[in-house]
Amino acid sequence: MKKKIMIAIFIFIFIYISLITSNTYAKYVITKDLQVANINLDRTKPKLIYLDINDIIVYNTPEGKKYDVSFGMKVQEKNIAKDEIRKDKIKTWVDNVERKVNINITETNHTKEEHIFNIEVKGISGKGYLKLEFLEGAIEDKAGWQNSKNTVDLKLAIDNIEIVKNKEI
Repeated sequence: MKKKIMIAIFIFIFIYISLITSNTYAKYVITKDLQVANINLDRTKPKLIYLDINDIIVYNTPEGKKYDVSFGMKVQEKNIAKDEIRKDKIKTWVDNVERKVNINITETNHTKEEHIFNIEVKGISGKGYLKLEFLEGAIEDKAGWQNSKNTVDLKLAIDNIEIVKNKEI
């Protein structure tokens, strides 16, 4: 019986010493993300800004003198829906008369908050100053905001006087 008591005391001391000397730590981290809504607080309309004329080409046709003009436009918007300006929302005017022309638009550069486009207007004729009108909806952002109507005066005089080369006599 003495032997059993001694073994029991020995086991008790062994367990007691084991518990005191050993350090046991446990750390649990529980994270839970709950997304209630995805709200876009974009309250600004896209803005079109005229940069400068890049190139002007003047040539004669059987119908008269015509111009091809290319110029830069900057779109200030960080949430643009499509990287394009809609051609059907651009009107070309020479001296307050709307002219039918061919328009080519290419994006030349873009950053997070702005896009730069090169716009080529080909086949301009008439007499007066060239203006382009960007109607509402020429550019749209992801929130559905459209640009305001914007008229760009290129301050370029268009004339219909035929180009004649000097002839030597």
